[in-house]
Amino acid sequence: FFFQAEDGIRDPLWSRGLGDVYKRQELLRGKRNFTGIMEAFDIQDTISLMLELHPHTKLIAVVNDNTTTGQANRKIVDTVIPKFDNNVSFEFLDNLKAKEIMQRVASRPNDSHILEMTFNR
Repeated sequence: FFFQAEDGIRDPLWSRGLGDVYKRQELLRGKRNFTGIMEAFDIQDTISLMLELHPHTKLIAVVNDNTTTGQANRKIVDTVIPKFDNNVSFEFLDNLKAKEIMQRVASRPNDSHILEMTFNR
């Protein structure tokens, strides 16, 4: 939105997270008055560390919402799941309300962990 409205924005725009824009630097070239924190993560390394620290993990519950960012993050997780399929199962807690998530995770066994991706709603 802000990239498209750049000509109408006079004040500097600060962002707390520009998502995957860091992968597409051309979006920022020539842009004025944009600054903030680039948001980047390595989900494969995150899951690998989780399993290294907790080698008896059998299930990873992935908390995610259905926002645009949530959908993009789901695609990222989906690409790395095959690398772990033989060792652990994944369950997606997609697009649930906070109360529903709390109910679902409260009954998890000790050999499961929660990976929070995006939860804005």
